[in-house]
Order: sequence, then C-alpha cells, then structure tokens
Amino acid sequence: QFCLVTGIFVSDLLAFPLATESSWRILFSVTIILSVAQIACFPFLVESPRWLLHRDKKSRRARLIIKKLRGLRHDHEIETEVNHFISASHAQSCGDAEE
Repeated sequence: QFCLVTGIFVSDLLAFPLATESSWRILFSVTIILSVAQIACFPFLVESPRWLLHRDKKSRRARLIIKKLRGLRHDHEIETEVNHFISASHAQSCGDAEE
C-alpha cells in the first residue's frame, strides 16, 4: 500500500512539469519504462514462505527462502521461524472462522 501511494505521489510530481503540449509524450514514456523495469524484476521475486507453508507444512522451498531472507544459519533457527509462521497462520484461520 505504501509503494502504491508513493508511486502515485511520484507520478504527480512528474506530471506537473511534463503536462504541457510539447512534453506530454515524455510523461507517457516514463510510465512504459517503469512498467518494463518492473516486469524485468519479476523473476527475482521470491514466493511468500507463509503461503508455501500454508500449502505444505514440510516445504523445503519455504525453509530455504526463510533462511535466505532472515540470514539464519542453523536448522533449529529455521524451524523456530517455520513454527511461528504456521502458528500465526493457524491463529489467523481460527480468527477468521469466528467472525
């Protein structure tokens, strides 16, 4: 949500100086360039460990992502994080069922 609002703010800042008859094309080209840059970055995004663990509690991929994101070295640290993810997911699903 923060990134979305920041993007809107930046686009408004760009729009003021570029919203003229002669430079409106530049404004539209900036949008295209940023979109292509985002699409180029998609392969480098990691999946959500929480989503992976929700689908499969024994997911090796989730554990590798947690290890990479948190900078953990030992298996017991990773398993502690995994247990936190699973218990938070369980608590949220129980809370959703009550509402």
